[in-house]
Amino acid sequence: MARTALAAVCLASAGAVGALAAACLASAGAVGAQQVERWDAYAEPCERDGRAADGRALRLVEIARFGDAEGDGIIESDVVGVSWGEDVGYLVRDGASGISTRIKVFARDGTFQRVIGRRGDGPGEFRALGEVHVVEDRIVALDAGRQAWVVFDLAGEFLERRSFGLSGRQFVSVGGDRVVVGSMDASPQAAGFPLHLASLADGTPSLHFGAADPDWNISDPFAFAVTIAKVNRPGAILVAKGSGPAVEEWSLDNAMVWALHGNLPWFPQADRIPDPRTEPPPARLDELAADRDDGLWLASSVADARWRDIRFPATGEAGVPYSRLREYRDGRLDVFDLRRRCHVGARTWDAPTVELLDHGGVPAAAVVEHDEGMTAQVAVYRVEWRGEGPSA
Repeated sequence: MARTALAAVCLASAGAVGALAAACLASAGAVGAQQVERWDAYAEPCERDGRAADGRALRLVEIARFGDAEGDGIIESDVVGVSWGEDVGYLVRDGASGISTRIKVFARDGTFQRVIGRRGDGPGEFRALGEVHVVEDRIVALDAGRQAWVVFDLAGEFLERRSFGLSGRQFVSVGGDRVVVGSMDASPQAAGFPLHLASLADGTPSLHFGAADPDWNISDPFAFAVTIAKVNRPGAILVAKGSGPAVEEWSLDNAMVWALHGNLPWFPQADRIPDPRTEPPPARLDELAADRDDGLWLASSVADARWRDIRFPATGEAGVPYSRLREYRDGRLDVFDLRRRCHVGARTWDAPTVELLDHGGVPAAAVVEHDEGMTAQVAVYRVEWRGEGPSA
């Protein structure tokens, strides 16, 4: 197949797997400018029964809910991190101040199990938790405060700590003990690269990659906010800036496979940091994922309708008070059909963020909600968006 023809097939089938995905990845380094598409077409609503489904809400199915009214199983914050392990359950990190130093483990039925770790510098302790995932039958945490990997067995017993050496909070397993970290680090060897491939055997990165834009680290005020996909195609990784919504897919040997650039009607790229006292917060891309049905998931944070009601202390405060984030930002989830090039639908919550997680190879969305007694709980949802059946 000619390179130009293969490039078109890759773009039309971005969610493909198997032989086509391998062909796309193998040819990515030679495709050139034809790798890049624009968001314009994808912003149009998908048709359902021959009619446009503009404004259609995503169909959600709750698959888990957890969070206790008291004790160690309480959810302390509206902003949480959630991951899933088949043999462990749900791993949750949250903190009332926005900085977490403990991992709370909940069984698949929502029952609280135990706490792993605490604040400190000793074995199994954290300064500031980044993401936590199950990798090769181990619980692996990235301690952003120490720039180190902290490894536990599945029962939560501390095994080892290894230096990573770069800033970063997000990471994803890419097979074996290999992981990719999303981070814009100022160190000379990593400057300008948003992706860093490492083996947990030695901890330190062996490849810094993913830099199609040489000005990524200086081109906008949120350039250092890198987000990487929780679910990816084999051999590749999706990456975006927090100021998005530009999304790129890179192979693990540093070749860009495909990309979506430009703006969405509800998500213009931010070019400056607004004054929170007088201007609404800009949209911010927090999470993304790709699913097996050719769906692209974007979880973003957008302005809450009540943002004007926040009162700042007379002495002045640089940022929005952490306790008022729910009034300042809403979490929004959008799903796009890459095969048909259209927007499936969206869902917005009265919560600052939506967390995406890999739920056994399928994306799921987690958000903090409150029950009738105002107990904070994490609700986990799958999305049914294909006419032929659910995505999970």
